[in-house]
Amino acid sequence: MAEAQTKVARRLRAANGLLALRAALVGAEVMTGNPAYRSAGRAVQWAIDRLQDTE
Repeated sequence: MAEAQTKVARRLRAANGLLALRAALVGAEVMTGNPAYRSAGRAVQWAIDRLQDTE
């Protein structure tokens, strides 16, 4: 039971960190206009979605 809660908490922390990264990428894209940041943001969003699907 405690191990399952630990795994959920770890996934949540990882997802929160990735959300911060995603926000930074959006900001960088807006500031620079470089579409590479949009592609990177999509990859990060994909990872976030996978973490949320495992819960």
